[in-house]
Amino acid sequence: MAANCINPRAAERCHRFLTCNASHCPLSEEGLHLPGESICYYLRNSGKPGADEKFRDDPVFSECLDKLPGIVAKFPDIGERVDQCSKTPFAVQNCNPKSKVRKPEVSSVTK
Repeated sequence: MAANCINPRAAERCHRFLTCNASHCPLSEEGLHLPGESICYYLRNSGKPGADEKFRDDPVFSECLDKLPGIVAKFPDIGERVDQCSKTPFAVQNCNPKSKVRKPEVSSVTK
C-alpha cells in the first residue's frame, strides 16, 4: 500500500501504513478491492468480539469503523471477510506473570 498510495498523508496516520498490503485503504479512501485480496487490519478485526475494547484508544480504528458501511457497500467481499473474521477471537498472548521466561544460557567457547 505504501508504495502506490496517492494520498499518503491520510494513510500515514495508521500505525501499519508501512507494512500494509491491503488493496483498499479506508483512511485515504483509495484503491480497488478484488475478492480474495488482503483487507485492512482494522476492518478485518472490527467484527471480532472485544474489538471495541481492544482498540478503545485507537483513533484509526474508530475512523475505519465509521467508514465500514460505505466500504462494504462498494466492496461486498470486504463485508464477507469481516463476517468470517468475526467468528474467530483475537489471538491470546501469554500474560501470566507466574510463567517463567527462560533466558538462553551463554556458553563460553574455549580453545
